[in-house]
Amino acid sequence: MRQKIVPQLICPNHHTPGFQVYAAVVARGTERLKQVPAPELQNDDDVLQGCLVHTASNTVYPIIDAILCLLADDDMDWPWYQRAVDVLRQDAPADVQTLLDENVDRLQQIQSSDTGVWNQEEMVYYDHEVEDAALRQQMVERIQGKPLLHIFLERNRHLVAHLRQCQPRKVLEVGGGNSRTIYGLYRPADNDYMYIGTDIAFKRLLVAKAVIPEGDFVQCSALNLPFKRNQFDGVVAFGMMHHLPDPMKGVREAVDCLAEGGCLILHEPVERPTLIPDVGYDWLKKLLATYEHSEHDNTVNVENLMSVLAANNCTILHRHFSGSALRTILQNLYGRVTALKYSNSAWETLLTLDQAFIKLFCQTPNQLGPKAIYVAAQKNL
Repeated sequence: MRQKIVPQLICPNHHTPGFQVYAAVVARGTERLKQVPAPELQNDDDVLQGCLVHTASNTVYPIIDAILCLLADDDMDWPWYQRAVDVLRQDAPADVQTLLDENVDRLQQIQSSDTGVWNQEEMVYYDHEVEDAALRQQMVERIQGKPLLHIFLERNRHLVAHLRQCQPRKVLEVGGGNSRTIYGLYRPADNDYMYIGTDIAFKRLLVAKAVIPEGDFVQCSALNLPFKRNQFDGVVAFGMMHHLPDPMKGVREAVDCLAEGGCLILHEPVERPTLIPDVGYDWLKKLLATYEHSEHDNTVNVENLMSVLAANNCTILHRHFSGSALRTILQNLYGRVTALKYSNSAWETLLTLDQAFIKLFCQTPNQLGPKAIYVAAQKNL
């Protein structure tokens, strides 16, 4: 966590700014410094181990392996927090150790909310695939070596292109996980902007930090974003709002963090009428399903999404639907063919067929029609 992002932050428990940094280990260029006093920290210093202390409440938020944990008390993954505190205690001065002990005592009394339990289940699900260092390195190599053309082509054309036009100075990604899309399409180092990636899954953020070392990463809830309002020129969320217990609250949180004139881009699966009976026809359901994520997987109601954006002072710049039944069937039948996975021309052909099918047969919502929506919006001045 770089010192320069601290002015963007607010406490997720008290929703006010004001932090003191305890820096146990700091990366300053190629140097590794220990126990750097807060007044001596430089803007680009990357705190690898340490914590933020909210000065008004003495609430401690750990920084472990450069990832800042800014979870509210009722979202906190208690075993992880306990391990983080044990790491920090090793070399911390007496006053910091006292604060750590006080926070441990407080958190032991906290009962997780329903949302907190939901978030903790998401952490477990998404961290499982990158549980240890070897698995994380494998994911880093996949991200760096294999572009996901079936995702990137449309996201680049219908979303990231609009973000580029805004020429943002500060970009927040909500629920970015391993930051694969940003790495593949709009790297901060190549486009000269401050990037903060967030997710509920801590170990996914370790992967993101490995592929985008110039970025900063914060573990937090998308329903309680710990950032000052109206701060970011760009806010992006690629396929994550539908994992929330209240997706529209997540959209409102994202818009609140967006500065006037800034660009919001979203990609979400959409709600459609259910034409296949709940009982039986499992073979057909499997054929028409593109993927299965966690048990919290959901869909977004398009009308609700448009209403929330309008009510929160946003103008739609671009809207695009994709992912018909035809495309799903073709992906399932031919998706294992290398040319289809990693050839631009093959995917361009499939996307063209997909759009033709939607225009010819899916003018109204139905089970054969679009599975996803791409939205670029601008917050009005």
